[in-house]
Amino acid sequence: MPRQLILGDLSPKNIGVDNSGKVHICDLENVHIGNAVFDLGFLVGHFLIHTLRDADRASSLLESLLGGYSSVRFTMDTGGEILKRIVLGTILYRLDNQIIPYGSGMSNVEREAVATNAKAALLRTPGSWHDIVMVLRSR
Repeated sequence: MPRQLILGDLSPKNIGVDNSGKVHICDLENVHIGNAVFDLGFLVGHFLIHTLRDADRASSLLESLLGGYSSVRFTMDTGGEILKRIVLGTILYRLDNQIIPYGSGMSNVEREAVATNAKAALLRTPGSWHDIVMVLRSR
């Protein structure tokens, strides 16, 4: 898979615009050369954790997010199985990890249900993104 420059902490707090309108990026301690599919999968996994309470909204926002990535010069398949498995693995890592707690905003019962569903989804071929959202939300 192709490797490229990855900005590991691209967020509004690390972007500035000077008086001439030129954009500057700061806080580059997480910059690395890597494969974008892993970084996008990590982002999408966290995105889903924090939007799953409203499955329709999560699906819609996820479609927009991935649509933005597929419209640029990436050679990545934003609907591919590799990305979906990385997303499910990220969700499982964050929600079923006793060593490194993660503030998901979910109750313990909800977090356990989503983690269990992510484990089950990893054992089969992932469907569409909407299917994944619905599987994660099922109880």
